[in-house]
This record gives sequence, C-alpha cells and structure tokens, in this order.
Amino acid sequence: MGGGGWPLGAVPRDGEVMAVLAGLKGLLRVESIALEEVHEATAGSFPERIAAGGARDSRARWHRHRFPAGDPVMSGSALALRVDDTDFAALVERARAQIPSLAPHWTDHNLHDPGITLLELLAWTAEAQIYGLGRMRRDERQAYAALLGVIPHGPRPAEGMIWPDRPLPQAEGVWLPPGTAVLTERQEAPPFRVRRGLWLTGARLAGLRTEPAEGGTPVDHTAGNERERASFAPFGDAPRSGTRLVLALAGPPPLAGYDAARGHRPLVAIGVEVEPFASGEAAPSAGAWRRGGARLRAWVTVGGARLPAVIVTDGSAALSRSGVLLLRLPDALAGAVGPAELTIELAGGAFALTPRLLRLALNVLPVQQIERATWDHSGNGLPDQEVVLPRPRRATRPDAPAGRPWLRHGPGATAPRVRLLPDEPWLRVADLALAGPDDHVFMLDPEAAILRFGNGVNGCVPPSGATLQITYEVCDGRDGSVPAGLGWRVPGLPGVFGRNAAAMEGGADADGLPELRREARRRLREARPLVTHADLRDAALAAGLHVARAEVVPDFDAGTPARETVPGGVRTLVALRRRRRSEAANEAEAPAWLAALERRLRPMLLVGEQLRVAGPRYVPLRLRARLIAQPGGDPRAIEREARRLLRSRLAPLPGGGEPAWPLGRDLSQRELLGWLRRLDGVAAVAELKIEDAKKGVLALPRHGLPRLDLAPGDIRVEAPRDASP
Repeated sequence: MGGGGWPLGAVPRDGEVMAVLAGLKGLLRVESIALEEVHEATAGSFPERIAAGGARDSRARWHRHRFPAGDPVMSGSALALRVDDTDFAALVERARAQIPSLAPHWTDHNLHDPGITLLELLAWTAEAQIYGLGRMRRDERQAYAALLGVIPHGPRPAEGMIWPDRPLPQAEGVWLPPGTAVLTERQEAPPFRVRRGLWLTGARLAGLRTEPAEGGTPVDHTAGNERERASFAPFGDAPRSGTRLVLALAGPPPLAGYDAARGHRPLVAIGVEVEPFASGEAAPSAGAWRRGGARLRAWVTVGGARLPAVIVTDGSAALSRSGVLLLRLPDALAGAVGPAELTIELAGGAFALTPRLLRLALNVLPVQQIERATWDHSGNGLPDQEVVLPRPRRATRPDAPAGRPWLRHGPGATAPRVRLLPDEPWLRVADLALAGPDDHVFMLDPEAAILRFGNGVNGCVPPSGATLQITYEVCDGRDGSVPAGLGWRVPGLPGVFGRNAAAMEGGADADGLPELRREARRRLREARPLVTHADLRDAALAAGLHVARAEVVPDFDAGTPARETVPGGVRTLVALRRRRRSEAANEAEAPAWLAALERRLRPMLLVGEQLRVAGPRYVPLRLRARLIAQPGGDPRAIEREARRLLRSRLAPLPGGGEPAWPLGRDLSQRELLGWLRRLDGVAAVAELKIEDAKKGVLALPRHGLPRLDLAPGDIRVEAPRDASP
C-alpha cells in the first residue's frame, strides 16, 4: 500500500507521534511521555510550539477517547486496563488502531517506518512492565510479610515429654550431654533428642506439700500426686505471693555422683502435667498472659542450710501448662548428707487461671525431633563455590515426601555453622555483595540447603584443599509426630526408661510463599478495629484464653446498677471460660483472667472507645418442687432426670445438646412448670415455688445468669395414690 511514512528526522505535525505514543503509554496509566525520550529516539527536535502545546493536546485527546466494546486491551474505559492477557502483539495492534484518529497524515504503518519502530519499542517496554506488575520476587514477598511481623521459618520439630517409669536403679545420677538421642521401641519413629545437658538424679520424690504464704496449715499432695488422674492446686485455690510448693526428696543426694571437674553444669528436670480443659483444646502459649504473669524462684534445703537454685528455663509457665522446669542446683549438693527439700515459691505476679496439676515428677525429659549432622567440604580454590548439604538418612521417615525443605533455620533453630579446620569460623551473611574480599562469610539458601561462598571480591574464596566443616540441624516437620504411650530408651540406663504420656506433636513444615500469604492475611484480619458487637465477640473467642462464651452488652457498665443504661458508647463484654473437670460450671471468673482478656482486646478497639470485660453475675436460684409420678414410674429415676433437666436448661455454657441460658433473660415459674410437666414419667406437678421471686419471676440483671442451687429434698417425687373403687 502507498502512503506517506514518517521520514527520519522530520518534525511530526501537531505532535502526531506524541499523541500516539502518549495514548499507548496511557494504557499503563501514565499521564504523558517525556518529550526528551521522543527527541532522543528520533534524532530530531520538536519546536517549542509542540513542546508547549502538543503534548497537552494529545493528553486531551487521550482522555476524551473512549474505546469500543470488546477492545483487546481496554475493557471499555481508558481507566480500566486488562493486564491478565495483554501482550506485545495486543499493544502494537491497539497503537496502530489509534493512528488514523490521532495522526491522520501518517499513512505508512509498515514495519520499516520509524514511527512503527517507536511504537514497538514502547509496546515491548510496556509488556515488561505489565509482567512486573503481576509478579513479585520471593525476597520482595518476604519483605512485605516482615512488615506484618511474619518471619519465615524452616521446619519446626515435634516435641514432647518422656515420663520415667521408675526411679534410677543406681544411687548415682547420670549425665546426659546436649543432643543425647533417645530411642523408641518403634523402628520407624524418627529420632528425638534432648536439647540441653541434663542430670538424671538418683533422688526420688517422697512427699509434696503446699505451704501457705501466711503460715497456715500445709496441704499434703503426696497421695493426690500418686493417684491416677486426680488433680491438686500446687499454690492453693487462691494463689498468693509467698506460697511454696515443697518437694521432699529421699534416697541419695540430688547431685550424688556429680563431678564438678568435668566442667558441665547440671540441670535437673521437673515435669508437670496440668489438668486439661476441653478435649483436644490446645493450652495457651507460655507468653499468652504476658504482663502480670506469675514468677517463680527456687532453693534447696539440706542439713538446715538453704542453697539457691536457678530456674534456667520454665516450659510450664509457672506450673500453669504442661511442661518441664530446668533447675541448676548448687554444686555444694554433690557432697551433701541428709534429706533434702526442693522449694518452689510463687515470688510475684498473678495467675490468670489457678494452676491445677495432675502430676509432678523428677527426671522428666523434654525432647525434640531433631538430628544434628556434620559435613566436610574440601575447597577447590574457585570463586562462587556452592555446597549442597546432604540429608542424613536416619533423620527422615522412610515415607517422607521428597523435595520438602528439611534444613532447620529461623527463630528457635540453631543456624548452620561453618569452620575452616582446624578452628576458623565463617559467618553467615544475608548478601555477599556487601562483603569485602577478606571477609570469611557465606550465604545460605535454606530451602535448597545450599551454602554459597564468595568470589574473591565479595567474600573470601575457600582455599584449594582446605576443609570446611559444616554443622547443621534437620527435622521432619509435621511428619515427625509419634503417638502417645511409646517406651523410650536412654543411653547408659538399662531397659525402658519411660513413656510419653501425650503424643509427640507440634511439628510444622517450612513456610513457603502460600503460608506467608495466609498468615499475613490472617494478621490483617485480626488487626482491623473491632467495630461491631460480632467483631468483639469473635475476637474474644479467638483470643486463645479458653474463652467458651462471649456476649456484648451495649450501653452497660457492670459496675452500675443492674438494669441501668449507661450512655456514651460503653460496651461490656461478658465472658465465660471453659471449665476443668474439678471446677463447677458457675464459678466466678478470676479477675486476672478477665484482665488478660481485656489486654488482648484493647489494642484492637477504636480510639476513645470504652470497654469493660466482666464475668456474668450469678443470681442464686432456689426452688422447691413436688411431682406426682405416673403409675409404674420410678420416683428416684424421675428425681434424677428432673435435676439433670434443670441443670442442663439453666447451664451457663452449652452442653448435652442444650443451649446455654440467654444472658440477662428473666426466669419465670411458668417456664419451669412446663419443663417439669413434659418430663417422662411425671403425671402432674403438685407444687412449685421459686424463692426470692417476685410474682413468680426471678429477675436477672443485663449481664446475669441463674445459678441453680439444689439441696437434697428440694425436688420430691411421690408415687400416685391408689385409685379407690
């Protein structure tokens, strides 16, 4: 086809090419293209008239332009760009389609035309930008996740506790070095190890008692600690600072056989198992209570002398969750003579929930599913050396999937260590580009388990023939769990040492990009303000503090009269927690627990909003009822069923197929009458009376619930009278 092209170096008329290029660049939402770019590309110059007005005219034409329906690039509007399937060809075609309207004197649209070359160049640049808009590098995603506090970590090991079956068979204790492997009776189980060096003491626990802070009568827990599934409160039902839990030790001294000349510092392990809440519910983390948490201190008394003991780690959160306390006992106990007592005192703070233990024992082993490996790499003297770490065979299950990251890194993990033998450490850095030529550093790709060394300019090159010794940790992540009840053997001790009462679990695979995105989204959801009542209720239930029921009472303050409305936007959250087996369903909520819940919710409130977190106010409910049984009915069975029915219908928490009693709803005598009349085996309700009820109605405050108090004889069931002929 004939026509006029765009001569190289010629000046376009009225900014024609400028208009087309600005239109194409407008597809990327850019206001205009710099005149200098076109000037350099065409090796020509624009008159001042075009520089001053041409670009402005082209922008005006661009913003007035509307694209037809079905346009391959734009979806009907200049402001709605389709980047999912827009490519180089679509951009070039769109630009060519604009030439007749924006530059009517430009008629040669073939490939040899310099203007078409410019359009193709800009389309190529635009396609690269569109590609970049929809994709981010891994390090960019990780950086954005870090802004939300989401730090990627490697696989986390399963962990648990091994409870000894019996005291040590010998008088002297046994030293377990750090990393000691414990083996189970199941060959396919992955390896577990103790992280720190432990001293298995030959002493045994002979007694356990609580001494009140005010010097009252001690409470002996020895029988309760030995009885199966019985619970006890180690610091009493109302813990106070100064309350002591005393462990009476019998047999050899706690450090019998310990040799201080070996250089290791002995750590004695004390394991506790707490009374559980709902079945399958995870205990809150050790830092769940944070501010106001209880603090412990310990000492050992032997021969009348009091020797301080150091609590090195407390995996039990002051005996409030199942875990192990590691105590460093004084070296002087190695030669001590006579009975010893180990005292654990509540030194300060407060418990959100009163601790209740099922058992406490010595020599409980905290173990993790980890394996330590060592690999020697011989340097070749070349720049940019890479070392691929091998995965130890015995550190994985036979059925473990291939390709899953297994190298431990991140928070809580021991990072890989590199030494140039005999003893020259090399340090890990995030970027070799920042290192100097003499820096002994390396980079780590944890997902691929690859170490990268410098090139002589950025980081030192490992010399030829030199040996680099690399020590690292691996684990199986979620595949490292094992069931409860397995027997475990400990090096240096005959037979089975003990068993894990609970499953070894808690392992997790390494965080990939999907996990980072999911966690970031979760944090964004939780970080939003709690605006509606449903937001506040859901946040309380998800707070991880055993909240079983939460309801919001608007315009109400629990400290005001029962039914008074408080204007000004005050909201009261009425919360109830899950109960342990030894606790009554309608016990008052602990102030420390309510304060911990309020601390968790307050950062998510709107500025200036007033929130009160309170437990329900229980109103005593005493009633007397006399029922008439149907002929052939069992009065005792009917009485038991009547008591069960009333307790389930008036329960503060749902259970047994019955919903919980609504908060603040009054209870009428007529309602109770209907329940009892419909009870199987009841012919009639001869008498029913609610004490302290006005006109047959027990009034409840807005945050109130009934507390049923049934004494023996409150419900009587009489057999029917014989009908006379």
